[in-house]
Amino acid sequence: MTKRRSTLWAVLMLFAAEAVITSLIYARIPDIKAGNGLSDAALGLVLIGMPIGNIFGFMLAPYMVGRVGLTKASWLSVAVLGALSLGVGFAETRFTLIVVFALLGLCLSHTEVTQNAMAGHIERTAGRRVMSRCHGGWSIGSIAGLLAGGAFSQMSIPVSIQGGVAAVAGVAAAAVLARGLPDVPRRAAVSGNARIPIKERIPKFALLLLCILPLGTLALEGIVRDWGAIFMRSDLGAAPFSSTLLLVVLSTSMAVVRLSGDSLLERLGERLVVAGSIICASAGLLAIALAPSMIAALVGAAVTGVGVAVVYPVALSIAARRSDAPERDVATMSFICFVTLMASPAAVGFLSEAVGLRITFAAFALLSLLALLLLPVTGKRQ
Repeated sequence: MTKRRSTLWAVLMLFAAEAVITSLIYARIPDIKAGNGLSDAALGLVLIGMPIGNIFGFMLAPYMVGRVGLTKASWLSVAVLGALSLGVGFAETRFTLIVVFALLGLCLSHTEVTQNAMAGHIERTAGRRVMSRCHGGWSIGSIAGLLAGGAFSQMSIPVSIQGGVAAVAGVAAAAVLARGLPDVPRRAAVSGNARIPIKERIPKFALLLLCILPLGTLALEGIVRDWGAIFMRSDLGAAPFSSTLLLVVLSTSMAVVRLSGDSLLERLGERLVVAGSIICASAGLLAIALAPSMIAALVGAAVTGVGVAVVYPVALSIAARRSDAPERDVATMSFICFVTLMASPAAVGFLSEAVGLRITFAAFALLSLLALLLLPVTGKRQ
């Protein structure tokens, strides 16, 4: 039992380490925008680098895992992510920024696939839910990264120096956590078997529907993470540190729900929890869009966090348990969902240039309710 707990703790902390690194970057996006003289549309173009990197990353991740194994790929991807974050502060043109964000997206695809597959492996071998708790660890790491990034911004510490701190911390954390990770058999690695027939690699229709289910809430999460601080500064006049509070509140409410999410799902069932989550997420972002003050926006962020907390972990758990190739299905879902998470903030940049952030937020909030039509997939088997 002690060994199982230490293994779960190592995986949870790996989620947290990745979140700290990425959230440090999210917290400094307004500074990156201002420092490079970017308009909303130009920033949206820069952020497109992330989904571009994601696309190639999700194609390469299975080969990486098949070559070095799931365990090594899990900690190695976090170490590389930390090292890559150093480049954000040294990119001086739009092109170099796009390249840096593309490389970050490439690496984030590897962390997404390997960490969720690792959590799925623990669920299958231990026979209990842990996916929500692992994502809760990610949310806690996100809070730490956002607070640190906000403090760096308030003290006018250059993004390049912050990147150096993140690089050292990321590599060190990965090296320490590598010792506690479970030794996953090579055959359990994500898509590690290159001999699977082509027709069996094509996702089933039910899996594709399941992949669509969390897209709305993931889009809202991505919008708040990438544009929340900018909204607080431009529309509500918040100071640099105060502008990160929207993201901190979002991550805090997500962490609270995720850490208790496994027991909540066992009591209420997946369908009821997912339905309530989708409605909460939409209502929360709509509240931010209509917020007349910082306090109102923070309340909206808290509601949004509650709504986006468990939909994606639930969908991952369903994907992991509903087929004979759980790791491959987790990789498929991670690809579709993560590209959406990264692409939606880029779309906001172009739309807000024409109608403003408030109307853009409201439009995405209402569109996310369409996911309610897909609730039946939580009760179907593939």
